[in-house]
Amino acid sequence: MSKEFCPNCGKSVPQGAKFCEGCGHQLQAIKSDGSKPQQQPPYQQQPPAYQQQTPAYQQQGQYPPPQHQQGGFMNRFQKPPDYVVPPNYVETTTMTQRIIGTTKMNVHVVEEIERRPDLQSEAQNLLIISLAIITLFEIIAILSLPEEYEVFSTVGTIAETIFVNFLGEFVLIYLLARIGKAIGGAETNTSTSEMIRMLSYAYVIRAIAQAINVMGRTNDSVGLSVVGSLAFFYSLIVFIFVIRRGLDKGYLITIFTIIVSVFIWIIFLGIGGIVLAEIFDDTYRIIPNNPN
Repeated sequence: MSKEFCPNCGKSVPQGAKFCEGCGHQLQAIKSDGSKPQQQPPYQQQPPAYQQQTPAYQQQGQYPPPQHQQGGFMNRFQKPPDYVVPPNYVETTTMTQRIIGTTKMNVHVVEEIERRPDLQSEAQNLLIISLAIITLFEIIAILSLPEEYEVFSTVGTIAETIFVNFLGEFVLIYLLARIGKAIGGAETNTSTSEMIRMLSYAYVIRAIAQAINVMGRTNDSVGLSVVGSLAFFYSLIVFIFVIRRGLDKGYLITIFTIIVSVFIWIIFLGIGGIVLAEIFDDTYRIIPNNPN
């Protein structure tokens, strides 16, 4: 006479019983060979079927692999997968590509600069060079255009120009990054260093505009002066665009960030101007336009 055993605990159970008296396991009328109880519970017989479900589950696309891993970006920079690289986007390989992309207000290039910490050194060099160009051409304009500027102290003029156009512009960028982070709130994922990195590329067109404008003024070239002025206004548009992309907010928050930053920046320049006035007395002044 064959015996039946509980597949869960192995205890002998009456034939036809629906539940094991020892452990309460529901019986499914599993018969043994009469020599020993079946020790393998039913769930141990299911792994093959479960393993077959796993590939099918992945094939349904519910957990697709991140796109940036296949492009090698994840392996190079170890950036957490908190962004999605556009399928047809090819990452930039040169500084020129990144400058042109930022100047053209290419969203993908600007966001690539934001997420690539390996560009930090390149961005810092760009910012220093851009600010140096802006400062140098401003000094050239002040010292070369006596009809526009009256210089009282050459050394003081150079010191004030460096303070306003080099240190002052850098402070403005820092204020935009910090205040933008504060106003943007928790939803703004861009860090201060990332914002400064993005704005560094935007400052290249600003430096080019400054150089063209000063060359036009010093050479009495109306054409160059007009081109320089247009380039300057375009650089402001690029600047606002980059700030907005960095904040991940609308233009209203962007403009508000700029207004608050510029207000604090003006206070900073005013304090610095008072200190320079104590050191150099008078530096230079802008000659008002002669209506005659």
